[in-house]
Amino acid sequence: MKFYALFISTILLFSCQDQASSNKDISTKKVAEIIQTKTPTIPEASATAKSDVPQAKAINANAATEKATEMKTEKPPSAQEQAGIDKIIENATATKPIAIPKGAPKPSVKEASKPVVKTEKPVVAKTEQSKPIAIETTQPTATSKPAPQKETKISHAAFDSYLKKYVSGTGMVNYGGMKSDYQPLKNYLNKLAESTPKSDWSRNEKLAYWINAYNAYTIDLILSNYPVSKITDLDGGSPWKVSRIELEGKKYSLDQIENQIIRPQFNEPRIHFAVNCAAKSCPTLMNGAFLPSKLSRQLESQTKMFINNSAFNNITEGSAKVSKIFEWYGEDFGDLRNYLNKYSNQQIAKGTKIEFNEYDWSLNDK
Repeated sequence: MKFYALFISTILLFSCQDQASSNKDISTKKVAEIIQTKTPTIPEASATAKSDVPQAKAINANAATEKATEMKTEKPPSAQEQAGIDKIIENATATKPIAIPKGAPKPSVKEASKPVVKTEKPVVAKTEQSKPIAIETTQPTATSKPAPQKETKISHAAFDSYLKKYVSGTGMVNYGGMKSDYQPLKNYLNKLAESTPKSDWSRNEKLAYWINAYNAYTIDLILSNYPVSKITDLDGGSPWKVSRIELEGKKYSLDQIENQIIRPQFNEPRIHFAVNCAAKSCPTLMNGAFLPSKLSRQLESQTKMFINNSAFNNITEGSAKVSKIFEWYGEDFGDLRNYLNKYSNQQIAKGTKIEFNEYDWSLNDK
């Protein structure tokens, strides 16, 4: 430590020659306080021992502090000495290190590890407050059964075109032409087989389906056996009783379609002039399909045309000889005279006896 005191004295003498005298009286305590407040914080010597410049800064600060301590027991400095002290303080707090004379030994790490550390409050970087990010979440929904899909309804357009092509306005059928052009009918039958009427179908949609199905499968029966003279030549005279029609996996006969579905479910007597049994005495096959949107008008037209056709019915004021259909299905018509008078161009008088014609089962072939 004596060496450093000598070193500081030497620097003081050189500094005094260049500085003007000063009357400023700074006590030893003040010098220490100035050094403590102006001296920058120096990292520990163990972390910076590789550099000479930081070591020199540490030496300057420590030397000034030690000099101030020694001056406590000595007399106040002279003007020249005070100027030197001021210069030492200025150099100690400056960024430039004081040059160390050649040959002076470097201070040890232990001696250099006494920096004056200025405690400062940690600087907290201001950060922009982040707004909460709205995250879209899917609200759980109650598990529900999917809505039942509406069943596809049958289009009768293909069958309508087929009948217009091969059936005359008087109801005579070109079975030979149909036989050579069978596929359109088969395609239509396949559609019928895929979907039967459902609960969401309208009354007209259901009834049109069953009437067209009856007529289409009757034609199919004839074409499958064509040429044939009459329908009663098939299946021992009772082709209507055979369950050969398959619709959605269920077997039906023509008799079931007419007497177990159409008649009891729809209570519509006009259907007897719409379904066709391929015989000459049957009501004529309409040269077109029955359509839901036109069904009532079509049934009305077929009924009126049949009752006023002399090939089926002979009605005068005092006599009436009508189709056997009115005898077989009399319960569907109620009071027969009133029903006939509703559609007949010739009214039947009260008390007139109503008779029935023989039925001709010959094929309604063109």
